Amino acid sequence: MLSRSGYRDLRYVAMREIKAIPVAGRFTLETGCCLVKRHNDPDDIGRIRDFAQVAGRDGATVVIFPEGTTYGNPSFLTPTHADYAQVLPPRLGGIKILVRELPEYAVLSLTIDWRGNDGVWLERMTQLVERGLSVEGEYVSDIRERPVEVWLVEEWHRKDAKLLGSLASRQG
Repeated sequence: MLSRSGYRDLRYVAMREIKAIPVAGRFTLETGCCLVKRHNDPDDIGRIRDFAQVAGRDGATVVIFPEGTTYGNPSFLTPTHADYAQVLPPRLGGIKILVRELPEYAVLSLTIDWRGNDGVWLERMTQLVERGLSVEGEYVSDIRERPVEVWLVEEWHRKDAKLLGSLASRQG
């Protein structure tokens, strides 16, 4: 979808465990993605900073998932999840580094609604579409006018409300 929209040379910040997934693991290695350990690994900061500098020099499109995992992952359902009904709390570290290191980059905030697709993972992408996968995108022009953490929390509350409204309309 991003490629069809004109975004080329996509490079992701992804969990290091993705290396073990067939196809996806090879993709991340071949395309220069940034693989992080997560869980407050201090080396991740340097990895993301170095990645941003290389991606910026190359003019690559950078993709990050601030939730850091899929919504259904029970190990991430923490008490702080209570702030949101349909999304996990965003992690701030990676996006703060990217915004600082790539000041000329625009931010495209995507909301992917794939509820109702329980048990369907990337290897069966066509089923996601058949079951009503929805993607909403919005360019963010004011991300640098306030602290990134303020923007991200506000954006997550907006996404949460949007997904909650979408769920209510499907059930109603």
